[in-house]
Amino acid sequence: MAVVTAWKRTDLLRKTRVVMMKMTYASGDTSVVVNTGLKRIFSFNISPTSVTAKKVDFAAVSGGTLTLTVADPLADCYLFVTARGI
Repeated sequence: MAVVTAWKRTDLLRKTRVVMMKMTYASGDTSVVVNTGLKRIFSFNISPTSVTAKKVDFAAVSGGTLTLTVADPLADCYLFVTARGI
């Protein structure tokens, strides 16, 4: 199964955009690419995954895209991402 954006919400906080997303992935997926739609990300938060004891190992930012390296969940899994930027 490919990584899917279940839902996405964009809000405005002063001059900063706040993007909230739910990303779903399945067994065998070890990389989650999150395209926020922002030009530049200032900060981000990632929730724990829905599968207990399976965590996000690493996160890299490039422009407005986050690339998350995750442990193989061995089942359907989801996580929430909140990114702030312009």
